[in-house]
Amino acid sequence: MPITTKDILFLSLAISSAVLATLLSLLLYYAICSLRDVRLITKAVKERFEMFTKVVDRFKDKTSATATTATAISKAIIEVVEYARARKKKRKTKIKPS
Repeated sequence: MPITTKDILFLSLAISSAVLATLLSLLLYYAICSLRDVRLITKAVKERFEMFTKVVDRFKDKTSATATTATAISKAIIEVVEYARARKKKRKTKIKPS
């Protein structure tokens, strides 16, 4: 059975389609692997962002509690200083008329 040019054409088309199918399947495999890696990276970034948000919230809570305490302490100190000044003025007024 002699091989004609038509047979050679069909054989080359079959081989090229098999190679193309193999390359497309490899491309699809690597695309799926890349998407999976992107999903894992996105998940890790999301977890770290949530951890960062928790740290910022804790810091905000502690600073607000500290600010509230500092405000109360400063008001108390101001009242003590004002009381001491008033008492000192009272003593000076008692001492001067004598």
